[in-house]
Amino acid sequence: MKSLIPQYGIGIELRKNSLVAIFAKRTMGSFRIVDRLELKNMYSDGPVICGQEYTAFLRRHGLRAPWTIVSIPRETAILRDVKLPGTVAHEVKSVIGLQLESLHPFADEDVVWDCMIPTNDETQQRGADSMGRPINVTVAFAQRKAVLELAEWFNQAGIPVSQFVISPLLLRTIADQSHQSNADAAEPVVVAYSKEDGWDLIGCASGHPTVVRELSIHDYDADNSNDLLAALDNELDTVCATLRVEKTRHPCLLIGGAISSKTELWSTIEKELGQRYQLTQLDADCLAIAAARSAFGRGEDMSINLLPPEQRHFESPGALIPTYSVAAVVLLLVAGLGFRGTLQDWQYSRRLDSEIVALHPRVSEIEKMRDQSGTEYHMLLRLAAIRDGAKLPLDMLEEVTRSLPADAWLQQLQLEGNTLTLVGVADSASSVLQAISETSRIESPQFLSAISRSNDGKEAFRIGARLRPGIR
Repeated sequence: MKSLIPQYGIGIELRKNSLVAIFAKRTMGSFRIVDRLELKNMYSDGPVICGQEYTAFLRRHGLRAPWTIVSIPRETAILRDVKLPGTVAHEVKSVIGLQLESLHPFADEDVVWDCMIPTNDETQQRGADSMGRPINVTVAFAQRKAVLELAEWFNQAGIPVSQFVISPLLLRTIADQSHQSNADAAEPVVVAYSKEDGWDLIGCASGHPTVVRELSIHDYDADNSNDLLAALDNELDTVCATLRVEKTRHPCLLIGGAISSKTELWSTIEKELGQRYQLTQLDADCLAIAAARSAFGRGEDMSINLLPPEQRHFESPGALIPTYSVAAVVLLLVAGLGFRGTLQDWQYSRRLDSEIVALHPRVSEIEKMRDQSGTEYHMLLRLAAIRDGAKLPLDMLEEVTRSLPADAWLQQLQLEGNTLTLVGVADSASSVLQAISETSRIESPQFLSAISRSNDGKEAFRIGARLRPGIR
């Protein structure tokens, strides 16, 4: 069943002095290459610079440590197909371990290995232990020193890798995919992968072990395409003969790698081999693409892993989902608290408005009563002023008049409450003040302003005083 959850994978191909990384995505069974990175001077630039570029490559897509498969060059590895009785299907690794010495030429302490039952055989062999049919087991070997040196380089670069797989095994996945999609299930598939220094050839057919061949261009004239083509044709014949392909048949030949960018050489191969093979041109990065495909589902279709367990790195894109979920909940709570305050303010404002509307008639009535009270208050003030501003009693006016010096003239005499104000002129304002202070009805007389002189030499005065208590 096709996965409904998007799956991500990165495949890394190591070339002579470069590294090619392919980031791919699979959604609902649809495969898509998202991005590509090529580090052209992998060893000369050093791991630090390469690591910085690779980290930027990951960050562009929001990745930290996706499942990453590195293709180990064939020169340091060996691929074997071993047939075992179906009764040992559940303990394959233990059985392979017992016959390990006969399967590889390396010293026991200088080899790393792993094994798997190929995916296309696994379904057929689920009941092999009960039916007694043999099972095919793929075993991969690599030199421990080469694996550890490569793992150390990735570690120094800070490039997280999850799995080491030998290149012939990845090429076989390309052949298997083509073989499964072919209508004639018995028809063999040959993959020819072109490198800077030669060719890797993989042949697959149902019921036959995988055929692995290598062609080095150092043994031939690199400038003579006919010489190289003849050598390639000879190796292809060997592969087909091993797979017992009849000459009248036209096996599928998938060609990819460096040759995909050499138009002239491809045209020559197509002309010379097109009559004997069903030719298909693969992408120049077909090996890295195959590694990226195999990385889907944490390498569920490629269980062989030659990378030591302690150096495997992987962080699922879903690993941060709990963190993001908690953050989302916190944000919702914060937003809820903020909205709660806003909602309460809105509700309080609505209630306030309704109360104001309800109180408006009473407020209007109170304001009307206040205006009426203010009018009555001013009328009372005016009446009090009229009362207090009544004309002076004649006896007081007589006493004040008699007490003034003969040269004094009053221009204004005003009584407000108990306060008496006298304004006028005299030859001496001081004599007027002295005279008023000697009366029996007035006390505490004093000048309310500075004394000034008129044009005729008289002193203008303004004197204030209080009536004695009990006198009115």
